[in-house]
Amino acid sequence: SGDSVDRKLVSEQLRLAYQLVRRCHEEASRTIAVLSPASPPLQDNLLNTLADAARRISGEQIRTVTRIEGTPLPLPLRTADALLHIGREAVVNAAAHAMPAEIAITLQYGERYVELTVVDNGLGFDYTADNAGFGILGMQKRARDIKGSLEIRSLSGRGTTVRICANLQSHSTFHRLRRAFRERMFGLAAH
Repeated sequence: SGDSVDRKLVSEQLRLAYQLVRRCHEEASRTIAVLSPASPPLQDNLLNTLADAARRISGEQIRTVTRIEGTPLPLPLRTADALLHIGREAVVNAAAHAMPAEIAITLQYGERYVELTVVDNGLGFDYTADNAGFGILGMQKRARDIKGSLEIRSLSGRGTTVRICANLQSHSTFHRLRRAFRERMFGLAAH
């Protein structure tokens, strides 16, 4: 009896490891495809890339609605990539678990921030930090990597909202400082 429990435990752990490896491989493949020279730059085309991914993932069973708010601007590649993966994971989770009729993806550009919101009208779930699976843990890590804030709101029977907000000010400050440094160095070298 103990031997069969050990086998079941090992089998379950192997299944989870296989799913994680498969998911990482799929994600790497998608990232390579998105970043290939044939595709439009992700930084300029994030919403369309997310909408295409949502339609591929959900097929025709789920309506996908997209909206841009504010004035779109090119995003740092690292930020655009993180938003793409967080948004894609939110869509995958909704399509796989929530049975929504609609998924709405909004990309809002502010003066110093960009915010991605993915809302589904599906089943929802009782979200707590304790019941976060690989997908949510991955979204949290990507948000931390870009110093963004991730918010997940869901209630059983009421759908789910995933919102990631990333500050763009530190990026533009870095570029201004780098440009000023180069100009000063170039100016000093010219004398």
